[in-house]
Amino acid sequence: DYPDRISQFWYNANMNLLKIQNDYSWLISEDNELKSKLWSSLRFREKNYFHSRLYKQKLWDGYTEFFNKLSGKFLTGLLPEVTTALKILKSEYEINDCREEIEFDIKNVDEDFLGNDITLHDYQVDFINQIIKNKRGIIYSPTSSGKTFIMVGTLKALPPNTPTLVLANRKSLVSQNYEEIKKWGFKNVGRLYDKYKEPNMITCATIQSLHKIEKLLPKIQVVIVDEIHENMSRRPKAIYKKLKAAGVRIALSATPFKFGGKDKTQKYSVKGFFGPVLKTKTSETGILTTKSLQDRNIL
Repeated sequence: DYPDRISQFWYNANMNLLKIQNDYSWLISEDNELKSKLWSSLRFREKNYFHSRLYKQKLWDGYTEFFNKLSGKFLTGLLPEVTTALKILKSEYEINDCREEIEFDIKNVDEDFLGNDITLHDYQVDFINQIIKNKRGIIYSPTSSGKTFIMVGTLKALPPNTPTLVLANRKSLVSQNYEEIKKWGFKNVGRLYDKYKEPNMITCATIQSLHKIEKLLPKIQVVIVDEIHENMSRRPKAIYKKLKAAGVRIALSATPFKFGGKDKTQKYSVKGFFGPVLKTKTSETGILTTKSLQDRNIL
């Protein structure tokens, strides 16, 4: 079904329309050949699919599809892939962006943004500013490169009392994030894991505990996931789908993609829910590496 009457109008007018929401988007078009090309480009075989019982029984072809060729539905994080394909195929389109804009209080940060005698590295400043500008993306940053400061800087740039989830897969990491955020003077910080059920405006939680606040999930406007590579199984994906108001979506990891990105199903799932890898101008390739930070005596 098409999302609303406006979309139906564009469909009937034989034009291509991109309807964008926080979680999913739609390419509304009568051009079935165009949608078929996008479908074939955005479907990938699951790793080790041939071991699947369904595959052996010929009930599944082993593919995961990231674009529905009938409805044109896709995860909004894959918008760059879809728009790039439309440009390559020279297919004109209009945009109906239905997302409620989340404005950051701070539009641009510098190395002294955190204060407390903390000087941010250039790549940390770069990443925070990109988050403020793009509002979603993947922070690909090596272990011990200071991802916590990127997270704290992002929270500090937001308006006070913005409903936010800071997620992790391990209780120790949730506790660490909670203590770190509290240390930086944020008010209304809660935690949700193990024996703790203290949701607040900023809630540090394990994925496994979110069923306790399921009714609150559609009200969350910001989600930050630490160690995203540990949080892409079936349960986390089900949670991400419920965060319909989350216009800011950030994933952090030293290794966001499994097997160096060769597991394309996992890779496009991460990108689908969180958006593209945010590149930094402080590296020639745009990607931080352990070696580059060692060469700069940061690691």
